[in-house]
Amino acid sequence: EPISSISAIDLAELHVENGLPVGLSFHGTKIIILPLTDNAIECGEEELNQMALPPNRVGEIVVTGNHVLKQYINNPPAEKRNKIKTGTATWHRTGDAGFRDENGQLFLCGRCNTLIYENTGKLLVPFIWESWLGNLDGVTAGTILEHNGKIIAAAEVKKKTGGKIREQILSKYPFDEIIFLRHIPRDPRHFSRLDYDKLKTML
Repeated sequence: EPISSISAIDLAELHVENGLPVGLSFHGTKIIILPLTDNAIECGEEELNQMALPPNRVGEIVVTGNHVLKQYINNPPAEKRNKIKTGTATWHRTGDAGFRDENGQLFLCGRCNTLIYENTGKLLVPFIWESWLGNLDGVTAGTILEHNGKIIAAAEVKKKTGGKIREQILSKYPFDEIIFLRHIPRDPRHFSRLDYDKLKTML
């Protein structure tokens, strides 16, 4: 379902810093950002609004509107996990992470299940790191992930690299490991997306 809209010119001129800006709510769509949780959410409209995060806090993007699918066919578990029925509306949990700024503009931060929390509680957003790593000279793609208790940066490089890229990465964040690969697996459905499960299997 449409969630937000932004002009192509504005999008082309923007850069991913804290998240990818994707504009204001699409007409007829309401958006709230909820704290991250794997549990089903059952509550009324007032309680849901109280749960909503303030501006610039990353959480799950949740939407409602007349165009938003209200239910699934013969799949009660998925419906319980992905729909919030408040009595007055049905909200859909997108599974996408993001936040809204003080002006209501929506920013995307990738999928919720890829976010990484440090021991200190600080949030690391792989989506933002992927944009940064992909812009490094000599790197064609990259990401960060948590694996076996370590926070790892993985970079796809086409030729043997020296220590310059490693130094650039470490100057931005003290990763436990930095791994250079000739190829990072892609999701066959959306080739621009990385396949995190296959990457973990490789590691």
